[in-house]
Amino acid sequence: MAQADVRPAAVPSPGSAPAEATLTAIPLSEPTPTETAPTSAETTPAPTPATNSKTHEEPPPIAILSPAPTSIPAATSETPADDGPHCNHIVFNSILLGGYGEDGWTAAWDVAPTIRGGEKYSLYSFDEYEGTGTGSAVTDYESLAPAYFEKVLVCRDGRDGDVHAGLAVCAPWDCMPRTAAAQGDGTGAYERILRDILVSLGLENPSIDILQNYRVDLDGDGVDEVLLYAENARRGDEWQYSMREGSFSILVLRKIIDGKAENIIMGRSVFLEDTGFEDGLRGVWWIEGFADLNGDGKLEIIVRDEYYEGIFYVVHEIVGDQFEEVLWNGWGY
Repeated sequence: MAQADVRPAAVPSPGSAPAEATLTAIPLSEPTPTETAPTSAETTPAPTPATNSKTHEEPPPIAILSPAPTSIPAATSETPADDGPHCNHIVFNSILLGGYGEDGWTAAWDVAPTIRGGEKYSLYSFDEYEGTGTGSAVTDYESLAPAYFEKVLVCRDGRDGDVHAGLAVCAPWDCMPRTAAAQGDGTGAYERILRDILVSLGLENPSIDILQNYRVDLDGDGVDEVLLYAENARRGDEWQYSMREGSFSILVLRKIIDGKAENIIMGRSVFLEDTGFEDGLRGVWWIEGFADLNGDGKLEIIVRDEYYEGIFYVVHEIVGDQFEEVLWNGWGY
């Protein structure tokens, strides 16, 4: 089978740390200065950095959503047990992703013994703070082996039994100092960028349908990054067990590095010929959120990594032109 790539790496087994990703940024030509972004009566220009009048490549940015509240009640953990590291707790969609503390990023299975239940969490949707909640003790979810993950239910305070679906963090800082704005691609500039990348991976004249297009300042330096996700492999909610030639899914971070826009491929699955089920299935991705999960003021990216009979939530930390998968958890074969 001629296949450019299926998944960045095999799904790690529980108990092992995810490997650091080492990817090469692919520079592409800038969109022409005449290109403009879709306009809206409700949008305002994105902030301009003091040291650089250009926040990103053309097309120009659309509005950044209003920032999260600057004063958030501190969510603090009760004294943890002595059989694990002392760190904050990070939960997404009731799945314990891990934490961050004096030893850095800490895997879910190492954080789990420190959680007794009754800890207070700050709750977030995709783009705003939603109050506080109280977490349960950890339960191990097993339905069909080897489907396995550490589960923590966080219920909204004052709304008994209402389990929060989204991000819950037991930490004293504001995890959402900046938010992302969904944007259009009125000139087709981003479609051309993704098409050029896919052609470089071996596809011929791929048709691009961008499903997610977000602009956000990850580093807090006043310069926006762009996250793009496109795919043509899945039809509706149905998984395609046999991939057709030209099927793909791709997740790209577009970032200004040394004054030039670079493209960092965070996930890709490209099929250069028809395949059957026995040849393996491709992965698809979905951007679930942006949050400061270690208190350094920079936003990590939470991505859903999905394939047939498997879903994992992965936290990506961006450093320069590299990214590292620092936390993950989920289930799958």
